Amino acid sequence: KTRDEVIRGLSSDAENDTILRKILGEIFTSTIQALQDLRQSGDTLMGHLEQCFDNLSPRLVNEESNLLSESIKCPIMVLGETGSGKSSFINLVLGCELLPHSLLSNTNTICEIQYGENFKACFHLTGSSKEEHSFKSLEEMRQSLSNKIQKKGEQKSLYKRVEIFLPSDILKTGLLIVDSPGIADTGEMTDIVLGYLIKACAFIYIINSENAGGVAPDRLQHLFKKVVEKVFRDEQDYRSTCAMFICNKWDQVPYEERSKVYQDTVKKLCSESTGWPNCTEDQIFRLSTKEAMFIQDTPERYIVGHFAAVLHKINGLIPESRHILLINSARFLQQVLDKAAMFIETSLSDVNLSQEERMIKNKETLEDLTKLRKDVNEFFEKEKNNFDKGLEKIIRDLRDHLRSKETVSALCDFTHSMDTAGVKWKEATIKVRIKLYDSITEEIQRWETQNKKLEILGSGMAKQFQQKFPDFDSKLFNLQKRYIQHSKSGKMVAEDEEPFVPVIVAEKFDNINLGLKVLMGISISPVLLIGAIIRLPVWGIKELARKVKGHMLEKEYDTDPKVSLRKYAESILESTSDPIKMKPIMENEVSPMFQYLDNQRRRVLQQIEAELNLLDKRKEEKETREFIAKNCSSQKVRFERLRRRLTYFYKIELMKNSYKKLSEFELEETLYQGLFGEVCKVLPKVETDHHLEAVVVKNKHRIDGVNIMEHMRVEEAYRSKRFVYNMPCISMMLESSSEHHFFWPVLSLPKCSFRSFVKSKLINPEEKTQTLYTYIEPVISGLDFLHTKKLVHVDVSQDSVMVDQNDRVKLMHITYPQKLDLSLFPEASTELEQFVHFHWETMSASSQREYSFQHDMYGVGLMMWEIWTGQKAFQQVVTGLEPRTLLQFIRFLSMNKNSLRLGVEDGLGILAVNAWNDCIIKCQNLSINAADLLNTLAPCKNSTFDYSHAQAPLYSR
Repeated sequence: KTRDEVIRGLSSDAENDTILRKILGEIFTSTIQALQDLRQSGDTLMGHLEQCFDNLSPRLVNEESNLLSESIKCPIMVLGETGSGKSSFINLVLGCELLPHSLLSNTNTICEIQYGENFKACFHLTGSSKEEHSFKSLEEMRQSLSNKIQKKGEQKSLYKRVEIFLPSDILKTGLLIVDSPGIADTGEMTDIVLGYLIKACAFIYIINSENAGGVAPDRLQHLFKKVVEKVFRDEQDYRSTCAMFICNKWDQVPYEERSKVYQDTVKKLCSESTGWPNCTEDQIFRLSTKEAMFIQDTPERYIVGHFAAVLHKINGLIPESRHILLINSARFLQQVLDKAAMFIETSLSDVNLSQEERMIKNKETLEDLTKLRKDVNEFFEKEKNNFDKGLEKIIRDLRDHLRSKETVSALCDFTHSMDTAGVKWKEATIKVRIKLYDSITEEIQRWETQNKKLEILGSGMAKQFQQKFPDFDSKLFNLQKRYIQHSKSGKMVAEDEEPFVPVIVAEKFDNINLGLKVLMGISISPVLLIGAIIRLPVWGIKELARKVKGHMLEKEYDTDPKVSLRKYAESILESTSDPIKMKPIMENEVSPMFQYLDNQRRRVLQQIEAELNLLDKRKEEKETREFIAKNCSSQKVRFERLRRRLTYFYKIELMKNSYKKLSEFELEETLYQGLFGEVCKVLPKVETDHHLEAVVVKNKHRIDGVNIMEHMRVEEAYRSKRFVYNMPCISMMLESSSEHHFFWPVLSLPKCSFRSFVKSKLINPEEKTQTLYTYIEPVISGLDFLHTKKLVHVDVSQDSVMVDQNDRVKLMHITYPQKLDLSLFPEASTELEQFVHFHWETMSASSQREYSFQHDMYGVGLMMWEIWTGQKAFQQVVTGLEPRTLLQFIRFLSMNKNSLRLGVEDGLGILAVNAWNDCIIKCQNLSINAADLLNTLAPCKNSTFDYSHAQAPLYSR
């Protein structure tokens, strides 16, 4: 293809996210307006929000401006060592000779190259001032740049940054190319480059293939370490996939060595211990800038071979980078809106309370917040102490290993074969140190690779962090909810005792498991990098060279140089492995991880302090109850709409690619099919780490902008590890058409239905009540748990409820209370089997009621009757000789005389049987909840039959 053809393709792809940016920008605009109206009304909400979010108003305006701008810049930074050909590569991508690239010239400052109608440059001086220059031609601008940014000896640059505006075709895509000085030119310049790196959405690392070995692992690791430190400190996400590695000067690699050099480069870059995290071979490219430029400079301006692949990859970085920016903006706004909604609910919850009741509620909340603050601090200190102890033990183990006879011999025996003829003591010791430090570094790396002690220690702490910090966020989240829901009696709802982790909290912690791909957001959390940063003592070992002082064995050297050098080598090894010297270095290397964890601690504490301040201010707020009720009620509706708009956009539009698709699975069989969904056994088409059979729960509950928040609660329930009555969630699936969207959970494969499980069991008649109680109790307990979360299990039956491999009951059809779609209940239908377990009120077109908690209990009542009698409910009506329509069936069910109940032949008269029967009747009358049902069934828990109280002989079915 010609360059023009390729660039046209890039430009069309770059326009794809314009609609998404516009939608999100408009939600920001509406939010800013809502907050401004709040401030003007005299409401104190803005003051509370500004305590929780630094620079809130300017940040909202800045985000809005970026999203609604005509073009959004995607900075991609070009990195590499001096002489690797960075500037030549950038000239190739730009399609013109912009930057100086002779052998003697090196870029001496950071250059941001972006699109402009005319040739222009803005030179930012080390202070706040800047110089702007316009140019008539490319040649004039290139000459100016050569004079100002070209490195001249050791002279430092006068400029901290240069903005270059260029009418280049590829820059019209929104691409902003950042040229950088060579890494490792100077420590100061390296820090400047790496400090800027995290601002870029992606980077391209240029490798000088002409150098022996190509990739220098220590340089790459240093780059990686600096990126990680910056990520940890600023709590930013950074995708490892937004990186490219260019093996430049490929024409200089001898043909017969190319395969070996390339494979060595791939091995170094993709290695778990020395490379870029999750690096794959498709991120690595071989390129001769010289050859590509030669071909592109022809009149046709052709782009061929490896350079075409490079441009295609750069094209892929642009939308991915823009996606990161959109995700970060949406998550920030989500936090603001959630906090605003929480404050509004809190104010409204106080309106109807007396002064005394408010004082009691505030006192209890204050105690809870204070305890949570104490728990956060204690957890952090405890884990830090545990880590310190673990680190000290590892250092002692490493010392023992390095000082073992075998290791000393392996590392120091090289001195016996050193050529010391004519070599003076000082020169010989330098050679020993150089050789020994490299050997020690390799040995420590080998030891850690083999034993993984540091990795295990780090992952253990990461696991504790993963388990505990979402709990802290959840507790704070639910403390706020509890404040809102606090009744006059002071009783708390059960939800607060075992809260689900809210989606907004879960998303922040989904990526913490080491080595796991994210489930809901596809950016990499900083904690994913802990596995690498824990191994950093391997890189820090070079610092030991400045700390070791060998014994002065110069006199001995003159008489017996080999023995003297061997002793010298042993003394260095002994000093190197001294825990007193090694511990500070190791602590310094892992400090970014602690810094990140401490940032998390401070973030939670900051939220707690904001809540405590809010409590204090409530004592002295002067707004009248009438003002609060009127103002907050209207604002509640407004902010709730904004939250739903944003959540719908975030889940359905922005994050849709993070969900699984049904097309990724092979459908094997349908395990259950009901009115509101089916459970299908599936197998992934592509082999994965968890290449196991699973099930997809294909519900028929459509998602829209009105009910999106309810669907989020359903997703929380499926994902929750606390909800033990659900099969483990593998992933979530988003199935969309032009009109409808559905969230379908992908769960572990259950063993069978509840009906099949009960049928497979032989029941001793004398233990029937106790046995059946053990079967039905987990069904009721699971529903009780769901109901405390304001969720239901629509369609409760022996066929819809499942059992796992350990014979534990699992609820598969979680949803929220809602009116059921009447189109699923055609009154003329004569296929009545599918309607049996629904209460008639939920199916009636004339008097339909919302399906709620008591309707779940209706299904439980029918299950209890069925497992006791061994029959299916209402079979005489459903399968009768005279066909009935659904309308007739509804009328039949509406008559109390037609309710199911046990008879004398079932043992009625026995206390436990009576309790069982009472529960069946109450469930059908919608007069009992799950908790009360368990209490009523208490006589059945440890009951055996006493025939003397039965009204008729009891026969086992």
